Amino acid sequence: MSRSTASRALNDDAYVSAAAREKVQAAARDLGYSPNQAARSLVTRRTGAIAVVLSEPENRLLDDPYRTSVMRAGYRELADVGRQMVLIFSDTREDLSKTVRFLEGGHVDGALVFAPHRADPLPKALRLLRIPVVFGG
Repeated sequence: MSRSTASRALNDDAYVSAAAREKVQAAARDLGYSPNQAARSLVTRRTGAIAVVLSEPENRLLDDPYRTSVMRAGYRELADVGRQMVLIFSDTREDLSKTVRFLEGGHVDGALVFAPHRADPLPKALRLLRIPVVFGG
């Protein structure tokens, strides 16, 4: 069987016969095959990860039971839909440039940004990103 047929069978493409699909899936199970997510993301342009960017010192966030419960709930909701949460603390100017580079680098599909102060430079720095960004604070 060709590579393209095997690929279509593993990706549940409609253009594969039921018999071929079953043979490929059985072979994949027998071999313990699992797709390479990094390679798949190159094709799909999706990472399966969402960044949660927090613009306050980490000790302030992690010592606050309310905020940790919100982060836990966010993690659980993302996990329930098969997504990973990438947690980013960005509370200095140096962190700001690193955060922008990371988010621009295609490492995540979107970002949920908590910038609790009006003077915070983070929202302005992220306004031109080419990923969906939701702000809270």
